[in-house]
Order: sequence, then structure tokens, then C-alpha cells
Amino acid sequence: MTVILGIDTATTGCAAAIVRDEACLAMARARMARGQSEALMPMIAEVMQQAGMGFGDLDGLAVTRG
Repeated sequence: MTVILGIDTATTGCAAAIVRDEACLAMARARMARGQSEALMPMIAEVMQQAGMGFGDLDGLAVTRG
């Protein structure tokens, strides 16, 4: 099983999700024109807690560019 933390701060959004294989275990997202850098870390902590995972449980990261 592969566990990925995905993050997106491109354009007007901010999102984080934990995905195991093809199943989304936890997700948080918000629309915002500014403030993604301030919102991202609490959002990551939230999805990690919801999924019952720690950083040591992750196999990889997926990020957006844009």
C-alpha cells in the first residue's frame, strides 16, 4: 500500500489530502486569493490527524506547480 500526502496551493485554492492507493482517506480544501502559506500547515495537520497517520507513514508527496 502506498500512502501519499498531496498538497495544492496553486491559483485561488489551498488543499491537502491523504491518499492510500486509490482511496482518499482525508481531505481539506479552501478557496482563497491569498494566505495559502498560512493555511497550509494547519490543513496538513488536520488531514494527517483525520487519517490517523504520522509523517513516518507517508511513502511520498505530490504537489502542484502553478
